Amino acid sequence: MQTSIEWLWEQIPFEFTSKRSAFEAFEQAKEMHKQEIIDAYNQGASDAYPNGSYIEGNTYYQETFKKD
Repeated sequence: MQTSIEWLWEQIPFEFTSKRSAFEAFEQAKEMHKQEIIDAYNQGASDAYPNGSYIEGNTYYQETFKKD
């Protein structure tokens, strides 16, 4: 599954940007987005399953967004 951050990277016309700085910003944005997904999942799961019977957010992220 492609994330919105990965889609954005594909849309950037590199002839108008510094590829190195754009790539560094892209990598930082991907990590921030990943953490947002994990945090949102953990919050939602803890609200739905207060006894903790859910998978952790990092596990959810890896299973949902892992690369093939």
